[in-house]
Amino acid sequence: MDAYYDVIRWLPPELSAPMQRLEEEKAQTVTEVRLRSNRPLCCIGAGRTDILFSSRGPVTASTQDSWTLSHEMINRCFLALCRYSVHSQARALENGYLTLPGGHRVGVGGSAFYPETGRLTVQNITSLNIRIARKEVLRLSPQFCRTLRDMKSGMIVAGEPGSGKTTLLRAAVQVLSDVNWQTAVVDERGELFPVGSTGFAFLPPGRCDVLSGYPKHIGMQHALRGLGPDVIVCDEVGDLNDVTAIEQAANAGVRLLVSIHAKDMIGLMRRPQYQALLKTGAFDSVVFLEGHLAPGRIREVCNVSSGI
Repeated sequence: MDAYYDVIRWLPPELSAPMQRLEEEKAQTVTEVRLRSNRPLCCIGAGRTDILFSSRGPVTASTQDSWTLSHEMINRCFLALCRYSVHSQARALENGYLTLPGGHRVGVGGSAFYPETGRLTVQNITSLNIRIARKEVLRLSPQFCRTLRDMKSGMIVAGEPGSGKTTLLRAAVQVLSDVNWQTAVVDERGELFPVGSTGFAFLPPGRCDVLSGYPKHIGMQHALRGLGPDVIVCDEVGDLNDVTAIEQAANAGVRLLVSIHAKDMIGLMRRPQYQALLKTGAFDSVVFLEGHLAPGRIREVCNVSSGI
């Protein structure tokens, strides 16, 4: 069964029932489920097209026929996606998202709220964006596989949201495992190799250890201390704590494979996080992805070992 159907089962029954009627061929193209207060129930399909629903099932692309979600329904969806325990999702919500079993990420929009603890949370929810995680079988070119194996220090994978950074990292871990490199994946959001009480949703390669749910800087420290990795892999770095941990790993002789949000070199150079990463000396190349219309496709590989 496609991951789309796995996602919608977490929604209230009155929403999941009509969404269940989407034919499987179309369901396989869905990348996001968009839920917004007083807006139509909508999925994003192939070519960024909208798939709309009524209370009976999919409808044509006419907003007149579609089901407009009430503000109350959006907040019910939020509670359901939190599995009726908002408190258990507090740390993730501080960063603007929560993660469903299977690695599906839910972006949350609403009103910022600081309770007595002083920690940011969110209430009065106005939008939810569920990004569907699928285990895409990505074929990496022989040339890129050689680049991975010849990695002297580290590699940054850069791309816009939805460009397949996580998918590429997952495929790269398989390549590294195949050449007997021990990898430690610090999977803070539970998206690279999602794991639950019944085990992994996407089984990692044989020479891969996964630290799921750890803040990246703590996970990297634990990997260094106890797992003996040749390579540490993590998604979406940039926090100053991450930079310090990366520098420590590089100084210990461990290679790094990480991702960061940036569409091209111009955008990357404007990011202070990248400048900080470059100063660690932990990276010799940056891989740029094509974009959300071709997830996981590599556009170019740039050498940055000289600091440019």
